[in-house]
Amino acid sequence: MEAVNKSLLVGKMENLKAKKQEGKKEKSSGIFSFPSKLNNITIILIILAYAVVAFWALLSFFPEYNYVVIPEYKHVEYNYEVAPYIKSTNVITKSGTGEIAVKHSYTAYIYNNYSTALNNVSFQFSGLTNENTMDYISGIDYWSSTSAPTIHTMMSNQSVSGGGYQKLFGKIQYHYKRSEEEILKRTVTFGEEIIKLKKSELNSSKFTDKTDILGKINFSVKANEPISDSTNYTITNTINFTNPSERFHFDFQAFIVTSDKEIYPIGGLYNYYYFSTVDTSIAMTSKANKTIDIEYIYIKGFYTDANNLKTEILYKIDFKDILI
Repeated sequence: MEAVNKSLLVGKMENLKAKKQEGKKEKSSGIFSFPSKLNNITIILIILAYAVVAFWALLSFFPEYNYVVIPEYKHVEYNYEVAPYIKSTNVITKSGTGEIAVKHSYTAYIYNNYSTALNNVSFQFSGLTNENTMDYISGIDYWSSTSAPTIHTMMSNQSVSGGGYQKLFGKIQYHYKRSEEEILKRTVTFGEEIIKLKKSELNSSKFTDKTDILGKINFSVKANEPISDSTNYTITNTINFTNPSERFHFDFQAFIVTSDKEIYPIGGLYNYYYFSTVDTSIAMTSKANKTIDIEYIYIKGFYTDANNLKTEILYKIDFKDILI
């Protein structure tokens, strides 16, 4: 009897041991079959999580460089050693389908003030477009070493993203010869906001036909139909500085306005200030297609005197009155 009991006890223990091992196998197989026991929503969430991780991994391997670095160059009223300014002209075209486009030309002039000897002059120009992209107008690594004065064509009859620039930047490096023994290396930067004309300003009574500014500046606007060019009007803005003995800063922008109140630039002058080694008369000649129905010429500008007193220039005239 005792032997039978021992046999039954051993059998029970072996059965329990076998069941435990089977349970372990079931648990083990349950872990490996984990995904098959998930509901559909959980599986979708896991797939989405994997997709997000994969997306960011791809970005780290293939980054997109789509940012804009805008130079922090400030508006400069005057510099006693170097005098850089920018002159712009435009060609306004009209296609056979009636589409009007603007092409831009920019020229940089770098002069030395008061006959200061400037050598190894290097320069770089860039612009922030109306679409908030940066153009390195002279090429990001374009540097030209020369002696002042010098003239550089930055852009010639080219289209600009968004129709034009909202700001121009200049950086100039040069060697200043203080004496035979002492030569100093200088860096000058400047930023110029491009003057804009808004449609809301067109009927403002502040615009007049006055062309004399404080007895120190006068300007004229003329348009003609050259025999050599049957397609375009030629429009010339001329600025005369009648009293250049005092320090000043001058910015200027002209516009044509069509009969349907569309506005287009037609020449500008930026960062111009008095220096003693250059003529005091500036002319800007632009072109506009004759099929464009030009109604008015508008001019906006700012004259800042030696005491930093700023005078705004607002000019308007009928196009037919300047056409000769």
